[in-house]
Amino acid sequence: MSADFQKTNNRTIIKNTIFLYIRMLVLLVVSLYTSRIVLKNLGIEDFGLYNVVGSVVLFISFIQGSLSTSASRFLSFEIGKGTSDSLRRVFCMILNNHIIISLVLLVIFETVGLWYICNKLVIPDGRESAVMIVYQLSIVSTILTLIVVPYRAVIISQERMKAFAYLSIIEAFLKLFVAFCLAYTSFDKLVAYAFLLCLISFLVNILYYYYCRRHFNETKYTLCWDKKLFKEMFSFTGWSVLS
Repeated sequence: MSADFQKTNNRTIIKNTIFLYIRMLVLLVVSLYTSRIVLKNLGIEDFGLYNVVGSVVLFISFIQGSLSTSASRFLSFEIGKGTSDSLRRVFCMILNNHIIISLVLLVIFETVGLWYICNKLVIPDGRESAVMIVYQLSIVSTILTLIVVPYRAVIISQERMKAFAYLSIIEAFLKLFVAFCLAYTSFDKLVAYAFLLCLISFLVNILYYYYCRRHFNETKYTLCWDKKLFKEMFSFTGWSVLS
């Protein structure tokens, strides 16, 4: 029994490792090619504008990695020792935390970030409205991604690396498709690119949500609050951000 379990466990580890390496290789190649196509279709000025405006949001949302690490840690621990009810409670608390953080970041984006865009960022004449639209769409994408982090963490904690790799690859190829579509749009290409990326973020996050709801009962959200667990999660996340 023990030998069979060890053999199954080793097989799972090998499969997960292979899927993660395939994911990494495909994302690397597709991302490099996508950047080339985007630069060609957007042009140097709009490509630079998109990256500068998007970086204002990404700079503040760097805590996403720490949030994901924290979520995976608490979920994995509960999977190993807890019950289905306690696992659901942990997931609901993680989702609560991400909603709170998303609301706080939204306030920062729409105050400090907006002030920086309007007063400090050097924008070419006539591109102010396009930059503002891109900024708002970047905020929407970031908030959506932060809220879905707990669902991604569940997939990783449950060691469903095949699904994680497939969803990541789908997202990468959708972005490549959008890059090609820019050559055929009659709208402002910078705004169209930001809008389509926001749409991709929404669709991919829906896929994560749908997959988790279908395969993991603990992702069925119920309103709950655990003050002690809330403090533990924020403490762990805080130290992760500092590191």
